[in-house]
Amino acid sequence: MIKRVFKIILIASAIILFLDTMQNKLAVNAALREAKVTEVLNGNTIKVWMDKEGYEETVQLIGIDPKNGAQEYVHSYFEENGNTVYLQSDKNDVGGKKHKKLRYVWVEKPKKINSMMSVRYSMLNAMMIEDGYATPKEEYGNVKYQEDFQNIYEQAFCDE
Repeated sequence: MIKRVFKIILIASAIILFLDTMQNKLAVNAALREAKVTEVLNGNTIKVWMDKEGYEETVQLIGIDPKNGAQEYVHSYFEENGNTVYLQSDKNDVGGKKHKKLRYVWVEKPKKINSMMSVRYSMLNAMMIEDGYATPKEEYGNVKYQEDFQNIYEQAFCDE
């Protein structure tokens, strides 16, 4: 009897784990759009080719205020690591005088989209903060990762 209960619990746990993994994959795929970086315009603006849609967009990295050297940092990153990115929007899709698309730019597809570790190591916006090329900046009401960005900044520069 105990063995049977244990097997049922084990099977139920495996099913729950599988369903959770599938739900995470579906959430990631629904939230992100793949693109190719074609040009780095400045420290927080890139041009991307939307392969599936067949057009080019100008994208502004949201949630950051770039510092001196940011453009070179972004350019070097894509030169060394390839130009595939995954774009994620927030509440406000377009901003600025030139109506750029406002996006979080993932440099690799995360396993979990709301994981601090994924944000820190897979999102260009956060990587720029941690490496000292940007500071967190709330703009256009886009706050999805603002707390993560602030934590990354404080851990990198305020905990000394």
